[in-house]
Amino acid sequence: ANKRNGFAHQYKVQSFPTPLLE
Repeated sequence: ANKRNGFAHQYKVQSFPTPLLE
C-alpha cells in the first residue's frame, strides 16, 4: 500500500485522485 501510495500520488496530479486508485 505504501509503494502504491507513491504511484497514486503521481497519477492523482495527472488524472485521478488517490482514493480512486485505492
